[in-house]
Amino acid sequence: MQNIVSAYSRQLLKAAEPYLGWMYRRKVSPYPLAVFRILFGIGLLFEVTQTYYFRHLLFDPMPYVEMSRIPSYPLFVFWAIAALGITVGYKTRYLALVNYVVVVTIIGAGAISTDYEWHADSLIITCSLILLFLPSSRVLSISNIRSNGNYKKVSIIYTYTLILVIFAIYFDSILYKWVSPMYLNGLGFWAPSSLPYNVWLDLSPLLDVRSIAVLGGYFTLAFETLFCVLVWFRKFRPSLVVLGILFHILISLSFPLVVFSIVMISLFMGILPANYYTYIFRKIYIQVWSVEDESINRGAGSHLPRASALFFCGAMVVSVAIISFRSPIYRSYLPKQAEPLLAKAYNIAGQFKGYVYPWTGFSNHAVFLEHHFENYTTQLTLYDKRKKEYVPITNRDGTVSSYNTARQWALWTFRTAPPSVDRKKRVRNIKKYVSFWMYKNDTALRKASISIRARPVDVSLRSWRKNLLEENLEEPWKTVGRVYGDSNGELHVSWKPRSKLLPLDRSSQ
Repeated sequence: MQNIVSAYSRQLLKAAEPYLGWMYRRKVSPYPLAVFRILFGIGLLFEVTQTYYFRHLLFDPMPYVEMSRIPSYPLFVFWAIAALGITVGYKTRYLALVNYVVVVTIIGAGAISTDYEWHADSLIITCSLILLFLPSSRVLSISNIRSNGNYKKVSIIYTYTLILVIFAIYFDSILYKWVSPMYLNGLGFWAPSSLPYNVWLDLSPLLDVRSIAVLGGYFTLAFETLFCVLVWFRKFRPSLVVLGILFHILISLSFPLVVFSIVMISLFMGILPANYYTYIFRKIYIQVWSVEDESINRGAGSHLPRASALFFCGAMVVSVAIISFRSPIYRSYLPKQAEPLLAKAYNIAGQFKGYVYPWTGFSNHAVFLEHHFENYTTQLTLYDKRKKEYVPITNRDGTVSSYNTARQWALWTFRTAPPSVDRKKRVRNIKKYVSFWMYKNDTALRKASISIRARPVDVSLRSWRKNLLEENLEEPWKTVGRVYGDSNGELHVSWKPRSKLLPLDRSSQ
């Protein structure tokens, strides 16, 4: 079997030789790939840790009461071992395979089936897939130390693989942003950052300066667009890397998206030219061995990883092109006569995405757009009357707290609290949060006495306004319902009559 795969790999590379031969013959230092591996491994460890802690909230029908039928503990043990091994560079190929299997199981299929996926999942799946063939442990790894520090250079096709991953995210993103009035008016950063349920820091000092707020919005649109054009030119990459890292640091400071930012930063560090690592390492007195940037070299290394990278890049280009038909930009610029064809293309793209997403992570990136916020004019939280404190979904001022980051942020902020969410789904998720909170505080469910509090949120997606976030943070909470337990330890939800804050069917549950 191995001989058949190897022969196929050689044939694929031979067929691509007239067109892309320079790409897999050109050799570069392996340091950028190693830094990508380390940072991605750190991002995985963050994801493993928090998903494990919240596994009962995410996967149990009712946390600690009605347990998931599939035991998740063994999967998380394997995932943690794989993530740690990837980070330190030990048995990377084998542990990358273990990581990929677990990621596809928990994130690719599991999160979709339980409706708890979030937009970093596509990135984690894709990076886990490419780690299967990237020669990422040739340096800065335990494997390299055990081989006395000797290493071979790597094909530059792996660098272009990482570039293509970032390109795919930004390309699909700008297809939405270029028809978004919010982004075209420079409010793509200010508007979401002015809504308390999105942020964990009060950035009012920046948001209240119109020039800075609008510049942030235009920078988001301009950077993602220019990246897609300029990244293919090597001389622009260092500047794009610096801007991209700063961009995602700002995102992680503004929004509860730390894992997403870490993984994006790992990709940017993976495409930084190697001579910059030579300079950095020498400054901090880390010994490096001949980190020349590029050279032409034939025949070094196995055919299979390079053929896999080539196949992945081709598959990703085709997939991104197909999935892009779900974006609104085509309907905005093509004549109305094309509408029937676009409707068919939209449906085909959706079906195609459903097939490939669990295994590859290829998806749309329609995040932080108007339809997420335009009718989201009420914020919801939970308050424990017995402990006299807010359940850490939000802080007292409404900014997000420890139960409301990353995947949990998507669960509460977009699948529980919005006024548009189905009533039964809202009640189910509120009960799940209360059950999880009570167990973590060693309190029986029959003693639950949780008030559901809400307050209006002023949403402005078309025009800048000073002090909007501050005004939203100062809005008082009002009790609109409660969660209580009966003598049998079963939770119930009832809504306060005549509350104007929530457009709900307020019958008791």
